[in-house]
Amino acid sequence: MLYIDKAHCLDIPLLSDTMNVFAVFDFDWSLINENSDTWVIEQLCPQLIPHMKEICKDPSNGYGPGQWTKVMDHMISLMMLEHKVTKQQLKECLQTIPIFDENIALLHKLHDLKIPMAIVSDANEYFIDAILETLKINDYFSRVITNKSSFEMAKDGDGNEVEVLRVRPHQPVDAPHSCTLCPVNLCKGLVMNDLDCEYRFSNRRVVYVGDGGGDRCPCIALLSRNISNADANADPSLMNKVCCRKDWSLHKGVLKHFTRLQSLTPGTDAVQSVFTSNTMEMETHKAEEEHQHSMHKALQHVHPWENGEQLQDCIMHNLV
Repeated sequence: MLYIDKAHCLDIPLLSDTMNVFAVFDFDWSLINENSDTWVIEQLCPQLIPHMKEICKDPSNGYGPGQWTKVMDHMISLMMLEHKVTKQQLKECLQTIPIFDENIALLHKLHDLKIPMAIVSDANEYFIDAILETLKINDYFSRVITNKSSFEMAKDGDGNEVEVLRVRPHQPVDAPHSCTLCPVNLCKGLVMNDLDCEYRFSNRRVVYVGDGGGDRCPCIALLSRNISNADANADPSLMNKVCCRKDWSLHKGVLKHFTRLQSLTPGTDAVQSVFTSNTMEMETHKAEEEHQHSMHKALQHVHPWENGEQLQDCIMHNLV
């Protein structure tokens, strides 16, 4: 079972106007301190790791780069049908997955403050549900958006009928998204658009916790909205926050994106797609100054973290 140290449930003061906050968590390496997909393979069938790495390299077999959900569907079926891993063993393995104690304390505190929370993840429904149930926090999240999964009956190598977990992509195969930043199975930017329609993000501060490349799309959008809000003199309390694992793909990707824009000369086609000049006669110095200031507005709301204590601080103390 997962160990939760209640000593880490810090007595953090209440935030002002907390109902205007919406918290979004990636799952693997963000909410939990591991990759749930690779964890079950490493713990239950480590001999399959070389096979998994091999099929991920070769796109000709249908399991190449960008097809991680398909890879996991194959690997779990292999574990349960050929290596006799049972549903109970799978569940017990997920119950031991590492997670920072401070993350649990943070979730308890956000729940007590009645701050709505969602999980947007590239894992799958069963893995996430099993872990949240173990932690007794499955009712903390208003939405959990991830890849679909269900148990189906199939015959193992000995001809016995057994339950096998099948994983399917969140994004329908016959209706692909067009985002170039996200994997084919899930565009988190589109998911955030849906959540925006439901929870009206224009009237809230969104706090996004992530780590990987799949989190770049929604985070760049959230930070770009900060620039628009600042330029329109919007309420500063509505500035979105991105809490990213330090020096991981999300952190590097966000910095690279806005640093690239920062280096471009205002008035060029590349910048005009983001910032439109009111007049072709704008003074160069003023344009450059405003351009640099806009980029700074985005990056000052990026908060890197390396452990549970730092993440807790990022969210609870950087919201005010």
